[in-house]
Amino acid sequence: MAGNTPSLLETYWRHLLMLIIVVGSFTLILSLHPFGQNPEYHNFADRRAFFGIPNFLDVASNLAFLIVGIIGLKICFKNYLGSMRNAWIILFAGITLVSVGSAYYHLNPNNQTLVWDRLPMTIGFMGLFAALLGEYISEQLGRYILIPALLLGFSSVIYWHLFDDLRFYIWIQLIPLLTIPVIMILY
Repeated sequence: MAGNTPSLLETYWRHLLMLIIVVGSFTLILSLHPFGQNPEYHNFADRRAFFGIPNFLDVASNLAFLIVGIIGLKICFKNYLGSMRNAWIILFAGITLVSVGSAYYHLNPNNQTLVWDRLPMTIGFMGLFAALLGEYISEQLGRYILIPALLLGFSSVIYWHLFDDLRFYIWIQLIPLLTIPVIMILY
C-alpha cells in the first residue's frame, strides 16, 4: 500500500467516529426538553441611533460580512477550486447574505426578523461543512451532502420559527463546530 493511503481499518474507524459524533449529538439534543428563543436575546447593549438608523453599530458591523463575502465570492469565481467550488461559493454567498439578513434583524430585533439573520447563517455553515467534508474526506461525499445539508439548515430555522424550539437549529450549528476539528485532525 502507498505511504499515505489509509488502510480500510483506519478509514472505517474514522468514519465510525464521525457517525458517532453526528448521531450522538443529535440524540443528545433531542433528549433535551424543547426550548424557545429567550426574549432577552433581542436586548442589545448599544441601542443608539445614528443617521436615523436604530442600533447603528449592530447594523453597521454587518459591513464586515459583506466585504468578506464579496472577496470570497470573487476568489471563488476567479480561481479553480476543484470539485468543491460550489460549496465554497455557497459559504461565501451565505456570508454575503448574513450581512443583509443580520442588518435587517438588528434594525428591529425580534423573532420575525431573526429568521432572516439565521437563514443565511445556515447557508454559510452548511456550505463550509460540505466543502470541508469534500476536501478532507471524500469529494463525492461533499458534493452529495451539500443540498441535503442546506435543506436541513433551512428546515432548522423554519422549525424553530414555527414551533419555538431551538434544539434542531442548535444541532445544525453545533455539528460543523464539533466535526470540523475532528475532520482536520483525522483526515
